[in-house]
Amino acid sequence: MIAHYAAPLEGGGWQVVDVWESAEHHDRFLRERVIPAARELNAPPFETEMTELYNSLVA
Repeated sequence: MIAHYAAPLEGGGWQVVDVWESAEHHDRFLRERVIPAARELNAPPFETEMTELYNSLVA
């Protein structure tokens, strides 16, 4: 993971944005870490969406 951002949503829940080296890195992390942890915590279902990063600027 290159970067991780999270913010609470007004209606509840969270918006999370991660920047990954590749889709494969993301998929492996989701499969090996996030999904097992979510199951253990009985977390509600969540959706993921992937898009290519066009530009990044860090001040």
